[in-house]
Amino acid sequence: MLPGSNTLLKVTVTPGTDPPSTSLVVTGNLAAIGGSETQAFAQSGSNLFTFLATVGPETSPGLKSLPIRIADGQGRHSHAAIALNVGLVTNIAYLRSRLDLSTGMPTDTTLSSSSEGRHHSHQPDYDQQRGVLHPGCHRRHRRLCRRW
Repeated sequence: MLPGSNTLLKVTVTPGTDPPSTSLVVTGNLAAIGGSETQAFAQSGSNLFTFLATVGPETSPGLKSLPIRIADGQGRHSHAAIALNVGLVTNIAYLRSRLDLSTGMPTDTTLSSSSEGRHHSHQPDYDQQRGVLHPGCHRRHRRLCRRW
């Protein structure tokens, strides 16, 4: 899954038997992917509950565990979890076109003068650990940039 994409979350419930379960309710805590902490799932079959979730655009990459609570009309409840792996959004072609990969510097650096007469860049900064470009000054020159 990538941030901004949709995924169908499914929970299969085994109802209680003594007495038989009625009024099954399934809720999930989707906060780890930018959703509601008390998201209700819809009954999609006799024991199947689903919810079409959108992974929030600000969701960090990595394995997420979404806690699920199942309850019935007899006051019983149970817990489960849905594992969801959120991937890192990268556009390699874009990054290569914007960076000199030998130096990690933007290829189209624009220089501007500071009050001390030094030059520094206001071009995007490439975060090698996260693999993304950030707007603003390059990290080597942030101490000189008044916008930082």
